[in-house]
Amino acid sequence: MTEGALVLEGGSLRGVFTAGVLDVFMEQGIEMSYVNGVSAGSMSGMSYVSKQIGRTIKVDLDYVNDKRFLSFRNLVEKRSIFNFDFLFGELSNTLVPFDYDTFYQSEQIFEVIATRCKTGKPEYFEKSKCDNFIDAVKASSSIPILSRMITVEGKKYLDGGCSMPMAYQRAIDLGYEKIVLVLTREPGYRKPPLDKWTKKGMSAISHLFPDF
Repeated sequence: MTEGALVLEGGSLRGVFTAGVLDVFMEQGIEMSYVNGVSAGSMSGMSYVSKQIGRTIKVDLDYVNDKRFLSFRNLVEKRSIFNFDFLFGELSNTLVPFDYDTFYQSEQIFEVIATRCKTGKPEYFEKSKCDNFIDAVKASSSIPILSRMITVEGKKYLDGGCSMPMAYQRAIDLGYEKIVLVLTREPGYRKPPLDKWTKKGMSAISHLFPDF
């Protein structure tokens, strides 16, 4: 195991790039001692820690057009464009099985980041310390407007990318000197200003949680 940190950016389906990088890491036996992921990065990180080469890319490409996984019908019926019940239910248990035993037995430290709605600040959930880590992964991946808030340990959260798109500072604060970032945007990218419809949707959240 390599003593160092692996930091995974989010980006919804741009996570297919991250999946490819992590597949090569696993093929080459590169196992970083600490991993953190935000949003889609948390999903990719799970397959990396469970040592399942090809799993993330199979889920993303084979099920992207499956309405059980991703659809506006989900947004209406479940208040989330991604159906987490399907993703962590039938998909992970039967269709593309996730190796929970290897994941939880791994000595790698794995954290996911979600944004606390009440404070607007990032919070960190570690797989061996969080009572319901899967809920933390759901929270980390819950895009505002397109997803409902997720309750973890009695508190409400949304996508970690809202407050901490790349948690490299977390790795620095934990004392890691070797840090590898996997980014899903091109060099020099800057997020454009919010359009009026997104602003309108975000105002509903900020009305309830002004610090968010």
